[in-house]
Amino acid sequence: MHLRAPSIAHGVQAFIWAVVFFLFLWFGMRAVGVSHATSFILALVLGALIFLFVRIFGEEGLADAENHSSTDQCAAPEGARPERERTRSEGKGPRSGHKIAAAHPLRHRVPA
Repeated sequence: MHLRAPSIAHGVQAFIWAVVFFLFLWFGMRAVGVSHATSFILALVLGALIFLFVRIFGEEGLADAENHSSTDQCAAPEGARPERERTRSEGKGPRSGHKIAAAHPLRHRVPA
């Protein structure tokens, strides 16, 4: 029997992160002597920013951005053979005449 974590929506995860950081910031500011109203407002604003950050750039967003940036900027090592390009007409699909890179699935199609 495999035990696995329950599936939680990404918005709920972002909200939980925001609440935890809000409480941490609010109690932390209160502990160092910031006034009650100022600490509450600052913690609320920062909690909202944390919610937006986690919601927009959460686990899937950063992983996808890293994959795209690393594949676009990587250079082939010296002595490496160039990738073989094939046209769409050689493979399956309705768009004939487009070249696609055979070795990498994230490459963009280049018009023939």
